[in-house]
Amino acid sequence: MKKYSIIMCLVLFVMLVAGCARVPQAPLTVAGEKIEIMVFSDRGNPAELTERQYKYRIEVGQYMERDLINLLRRSGYQATLITSKDKFEAHASRYLLIVKIVSYNPGSSAARMFVGFGAGAASLDNKYEFYGAGQEPIMVWDDGVGTSEHWTKILKKLNTNTVKRITEKLTASK
Repeated sequence: MKKYSIIMCLVLFVMLVAGCARVPQAPLTVAGEKIEIMVFSDRGNPAELTERQYKYRIEVGQYMERDLINLLRRSGYQATLITSKDKFEAHASRYLLIVKIVSYNPGSSAARMFVGFGAGAASLDNKYEFYGAGQEPIMVWDDGVGTSEHWTKILKKLNTNTVKRITEKLTASK
């Protein structure tokens, strides 16, 4: 019984530590204020997609946007979602992040559930552009993830990668 208690305590400790992974902490402006990041999500042109593809992109986009804004805020940024790139007004401590969904494959949840071993994997590829006060982007990159787990894992991984990359860039430029 004593061994069982010790094992359970160790398992709970590992779960607590693993579940509380730190998000990167945002740098502050010279004045000690939060850096503002405005996020624009480009889900694609509905005229170029099938109705089903666009429906999936709306679902993925809505979840991704909420999660990205929350992750940026938890990291210490002042994050806002905008519906048009034209709403971005550049100044020294404001940045624009454009997230473009390039391709999304929802995979097959039935194959993931019954077959396993990576069958029916979902995947998402995004293109990112990060702008400061200038007309040219500070960074441009592509990122993609696939998983045989639930599709929300993809978005969380991509958003974590994005916040980490932005924080590293802004910290290095200080």
